Amino acid sequence: KIGNAVITVPYYFNDARRKATEDAGRIAGLNVIDIINEPTAATLTYAWKRGELGVGGGDLRPHLALVYDLGGGTFDATVVRYTPNHFQVLATDGDVHLGGIDWNDRIVNYVAEEFKARHGMDPRESPATLQMLRHEADQAKIKLTDTSEASIACRHEGKGMTVKITRDQFEEMTADLLQRTSDTAQLVLEQAGVTAEQLDAVVLVGGSTLMPCVPQMLENLLGKKPY
Repeated sequence: KIGNAVITVPYYFNDARRKATEDAGRIAGLNVIDIINEPTAATLTYAWKRGELGVGGGDLRPHLALVYDLGGGTFDATVVRYTPNHFQVLATDGDVHLGGIDWNDRIVNYVAEEFKARHGMDPRESPATLQMLRHEADQAKIKLTDTSEASIACRHEGKGMTVKITRDQFEEMTADLLQRTSDTAQLVLEQAGVTAEQLDAVVLVGGSTLMPCVPQMLENLLGKKPY
């Protein structure tokens, strides 16, 4: 049973949203110790794993981390300066309408167009079929994390077909989405007045960062292997 809890929220949450989150925690039966920012929590975890926190936390000089957070429905990038006992956000930016679901939708649309070309019907017109197709697309995206090819089954109005998609195809059809996150990451570095060479760490947060194209893009962009 969890008694005490520290709850994380997006950095851009205002006081009303933070208070609402705290209240929700209390309603859920938790003793909310504190509300902290998600990029701070991510940096905290990274620094803890590296043994860089608290008394005897090693190097006392300030470190710089870029936190790249790509979740299911939102994206943000944050530059954090930290020492063993102090964390400061230097710059943050993001898109509350960009996340893993957008990658899924590209697969959905690809399969739907293939189905339409063969059977002359659009499976997206049926809410039930669309829901199943979205689930299949999500599973295919996850499979493409570890394999080079995935299959998506689609059934609609008594017709059915299976569409294959390769990782290369998937990355090509979603390249513009990845580029948007890259542009934001670069913008945040500029706002913080920090160069890629000055970064001590690139920290990945969010399930969507498991897509192989994400850490590869960041390593190409910043010259550092993300954590």
